[in-house]
Amino acid sequence: MPAPKRPRWPLLVLVAALLIVAGGVGGYLLLRPSTLTISGVLELRSASTATDGGHCSGTGGYSDIAAGADVTVTDAAGTIVAIGALGAGTIADMACAFPFSVSAPAGKGFYGLTIGHRSKVQYSESALAQPVHLSLGS
Repeated sequence: MPAPKRPRWPLLVLVAALLIVAGGVGGYLLLRPSTLTISGVLELRSASTATDGGHCSGTGGYSDIAAGADVTVTDAAGTIVAIGALGAGTIADMACAFPFSVSAPAGKGFYGLTIGHRSKVQYSESALAQPVHLSLGS
């Protein structure tokens, strides 16, 4: 007497479920942004600023804070993932404000932001969805 046939429907249900999950994960990976735009402003609040035709920059101990200064982005391991630059400084609210915007790879979780030779500031990826506000001086 031949062995009874097992129903195939559990196997078909398992394969269908795996295809649905794989399609969802694949769709997420295709639709999520591959870059993260990190933007914000660095305000230099100090008497150590110089103005030139409406633009300002740091002087003395803040001489590294000027248009073109490096904005370095690192991942959680400290590896550099992007480098940008400060924009031109303008006087705003008794400070010299420098805008910046840097595109970095998304999906790193945590990022470090260093401007010039200043200390690194850590941010979660979700916090970087909003513009960053940094300040130096008093």
